[in-house]
Amino acid sequence: MLYGGHTARASGAGVSFGFGIRHRLGGRLTLTTDVQRSRFYDVVSEQEGFGSSTDLRVWRITIGPALLLTSPRSDRRLRARAGLGIAGVRSGRLPPGSQEPQEARDEGLNEDVFAFTGGFELSRDFATRYSPFLRAQFDLYDMKHFLLGLSFLNPDVPRNGPLHAYSVQAGIQLRF
Repeated sequence: MLYGGHTARASGAGVSFGFGIRHRLGGRLTLTTDVQRSRFYDVVSEQEGFGSSTDLRVWRITIGPALLLTSPRSDRRLRARAGLGIAGVRSGRLPPGSQEPQEARDEGLNEDVFAFTGGFELSRDFATRYSPFLRAQFDLYDMKHFLLGLSFLNPDVPRNGPLHAYSVQAGIQLRF
């Protein structure tokens, strides 16, 4: 999985694990429920003090439509996907002064926020029940003013607003 966006600026390389359930609604339309957990590792920070990044942990649960753009009879399928849901964004230590008054001076993010995801998925039938896929995805987390601590670490991250990430993912779909 390759990541970019604010998550790549605020942290280092990461890994994700997820699963989804697709509910068929009609010929080309399905309803997709996705659960994903991501972990990004701080590779730049110094041993003492603060560097230009921190660890990030994100969990996300979304539900939304997926529209098949190719023929249902084709063994190659291209889908447009979207989802809306909730996410938890956690971080490692942040510089003092970047937290809310009730939080410890160097505590990191610990926020539950709304999440939006969208993108495209290309899959190919490999066997009766298995299909490998490649997905280009955009995630948006409604962080409001909670980005302040990350903006102290990296000026490319805004002080408030949404936290966004884009990724390229690969996996295998299993049909029951």
